[in-house]
Amino acid sequence: MLATAAAHGDLDIARAVVGDDAPARGTAFFAQQALEKALKSILVWEQIDFPRTHDLTLLARLVPLGWDLDLPRIELIRLNDFAVETRYPIDEWSDVHPVRDAEAAAALAAVTAWVRDITNKLAERGLGIPTKSE
Repeated sequence: MLATAAAHGDLDIARAVVGDDAPARGTAFFAQQALEKALKSILVWEQIDFPRTHDLTLLARLVPLGWDLDLPRIELIRLNDFAVETRYPIDEWSDVHPVRDAEAAAALAAVTAWVRDITNKLAERGLGIPTKSE
C-alpha cells in the first residue's frame, strides 16, 4: 500500500515548498496529489477498480460509505483545480483563478487532516503504513 506512504511524501513536499519565495501553486499541487493518493489507497484496499483520473470528487464517490470520510464536495472541486491547472501559467492557459498563499495553506492543513484520517482508518483495518510525516 505504497500509495498512502506516497501521500505522506507529497505532504512533505507541499510543506517544503511553503514560503515567501515559493509559489502557492506548488503547495496546492502537492496537497491535491496527497489526497488523491490517499483516496486511491482506500480503493486499492477495498479492491475497487477506479479510472485513471485526478478527479477527487469521482474518487471520493467510489469510497464505500463505511469509511465515513468528511470530504466537503466544494473543497474537493477546488482541489481538483490544483491537479493540473496550477501547473501552467494561469493567465495564458486557464480560466481558473490563481492559488493564493492563504488558500494553499488552508488546503494543505485540510488535506493533512484528511490524509491522517485515512491513514488511521486504514490502520484500524489492519494496514500498517510507514510514514515519516505526521
